[in-house]
Amino acid sequence: MLKKVIALLFVTLLVACSSDKKNEEKETVVEKNPYAETSINLSYNLKQGDKFQYRLTTGTTQTQELRSDTVMSIKTERSENYIVDTEVLRVTSDKQNALKITVSGIDMTGSMNGKNFSYDSKDKNSRKNTKEFPEYNILLDSPFRIIFGPDGEISNVLDGEKIAKKMIDFGGLDHSPTIEEKKYLEQQINANLLLPMCQQLYRKLPNKIVSIDSSWLVSYESGIATFKVTNNTKYTLKDIRVIDGDTLLYIDADLSAVSEGKNTAKDERASYNFQDPKILGKGKIVYNYSKGVFISSSVSLTVELIIQISTKDETGKDVNLLRRDITVNNYKVELL
Repeated sequence: MLKKVIALLFVTLLVACSSDKKNEEKETVVEKNPYAETSINLSYNLKQGDKFQYRLTTGTTQTQELRSDTVMSIKTERSENYIVDTEVLRVTSDKQNALKITVSGIDMTGSMNGKNFSYDSKDKNSRKNTKEFPEYNILLDSPFRIIFGPDGEISNVLDGEKIAKKMIDFGGLDHSPTIEEKKYLEQQINANLLLPMCQQLYRKLPNKIVSIDSSWLVSYESGIATFKVTNNTKYTLKDIRVIDGDTLLYIDADLSAVSEGKNTAKDERASYNFQDPKILGKGKIVYNYSKGVFISSSVSLTVELIIQISTKDETGKDVNLLRRDITVNNYKVELL
């Protein structure tokens, strides 16, 4: 049951004024770019007491197709919106940043093969339904802390044990967990729920001198089926502009992946042959260099996995199946 619970964790404003005077429209001031032909040190420059609020939107479409004598398909769609409040608690002399993160609002809509479902933290009924969407209820209004350096690499996630306790209190387990199980649940919440969300708000920077057309590579490992996957994201600084006194950096992101591992697996029910997964992604990001925060990002990621399955039916007859899974994720971050 514990593993089943953990699996759930796997985130223009127009103002019109009428008066006797002629309506005036505020124009965005685009200033001469002092950085167009120079270089800057691209790192975080937060200040203690800084507070920011973000809207994090995740859209996921999963399509699973199973072919044998017939074709069966399952399509699941989900759109999630998180309101995330951040506060800089401390900045040390070597630019180690300690932040408090609080998810203050969540809403979700989704469907599976035509059946609709939803969650809204403003709806009391949604918040009372602790068992159907535990991953939302445990996260809502549960502050935690992160620590990262000037390059944005998150070195520590703190207070995950409080969220794990909330999960247990909601009755998310079918037994009283041991100390080891509590620690494992905390680790999984930190690694698979809190950390991925924060990495979208605070992306890793090169922490070095860059100029227009400079690139840097960020790599991390993940697992899909029997494969160890090395995900490589190439970031390229495409433009630098000064708008309304703030220096904005426009960055492109291209993700590719390399997988390694066995293509076959077997259990008591069937044998499996996996094709190498296909993983591609791209995105556009805007970083406010003056304030030291990302103000927007839009990233898409597509994962495709094809599996050949050999098994037997209830009569002992050999059955060969072909399963094709395609997952498309779209991530959007907006500074409010």
